[in-house]
Amino acid sequence: MGDNPSPFIVREIPWNQYEYCGRMIVRDGHLVIFIDGTGRFEVPVPKVQYVLMGLGPVRVKGLHGPAGKMRLSETGKGIWIRIQGSEYVTPVERVRKVISGEHRKAAVFRW
Repeated sequence: MGDNPSPFIVREIPWNQYEYCGRMIVRDGHLVIFIDGTGRFEVPVPKVQYVLMGLGPVRVKGLHGPAGKMRLSETGKGIWIRIQGSEYVTPVERVRKVISGEHRKAAVFRW
């Protein structure tokens, strides 16, 4: 086994900068975003589809009015959500599956 007496292979795993912090579901025609410790936010499904098509950012609504914005990432693989000064991200493919009803929920990660 050469210089390594251990039969195990050691590999370094890079640090993950994303922290799981919430989820999103579809309810009554809105994509509802739950952020742990922060609150509940909504975007109408047609507006989410607007973002998914790459047509621009849309507003995210909180309980007391506008709370932030949602936009497509530069690569088109993620959705960025800025709420009350914090950045969140979720995979586009998962959002599409939640909107279509194929999946029940999607994870939200803090950046």
